[in-house]
Amino acid sequence: IQAFEGNDSLVSVTIPAGVTNIELLAFRGCRALAHVAMPATVTDIGGDVFGGCGCLTNVTIPDSVTAIGECAFAFCESLTSVTLPPKITTIAYGLFEFCPSLTNVTIPRGVTNIGFEAFYGNGFTSIVIPSGVESIEGLAFMQCTNLLSVTIPASVANIGEWAFRGCSSLM
Repeated sequence: IQAFEGNDSLVSVTIPAGVTNIELLAFRGCRALAHVAMPATVTDIGGDVFGGCGCLTNVTIPDSVTAIGECAFAFCESLTSVTLPPKITTIAYGLFEFCPSLTNVTIPRGVTNIGFEAFYGNGFTSIVIPSGVESIEGLAFMQCTNLLSVTIPASVANIGEWAFRGCSSLM
């Protein structure tokens, strides 16, 4: 927990093979962190692990990851692209909250729930929610002001309060 939190001189991290869990707050607030390499042995990324890593531009999450904690990438202002692993079923609360440069994310088909504030304040112009998603929680896409189009499948049974509030470009 909090292994490197707030280390402003950390620019690049290579997590060694054999590591399975990246614990809560491990790299939170490492503002200069620009590159992270994770091995295929990682299965769990804890909450707020990379929160506030303002120089992180893209992340490759290994396919071995089955769980990503709340706010794991919140406030990563430079993050532009993420591919989520195929084994996750929930996009956690605030996962990519306030990542205004995030314009591309691939949501895997196995996801059934998009959590509260998951993509709040991002730079998407369009989003395709895959078939199988059953719930989009409140504020999930709030303040995504560049969002021009959303594709919501018939599998969605619940759209929470203000899920798309402030998406001023949606028509």
